[in-house]
Amino acid sequence: MEKAMTAQEFLRQDEQMRMLYEARQKALHDYASAMHNAEDRGRREGMREVAIKLVRKGMSVSEVEELTGLSGAEVEESRRSLDGAKTSP
Repeated sequence: MEKAMTAQEFLRQDEQMRMLYEARQKALHDYASAMHNAEDRGRREGMREVAIKLVRKGMSVSEVEELTGLSGAEVEESRRSLDGAKTSP
């Protein structure tokens, strides 16, 4: 008789399994979301590097915007960082 579970024990165990399952699903979702965000940040950083190279080649802000998909402000920021690098010793 000790080995037999009561209905209440069985249901409580089932609830614990559901909670574990939900926690695992949340962790998997959080991981996938973090990876997606990291990929997006990497792409943006890569485009900023390309923008700096295009500005160095003499392209206008509007042309760099069109080619990279960056906003005008992001291109200007990249250009300013390039100008700051030129004036630094």
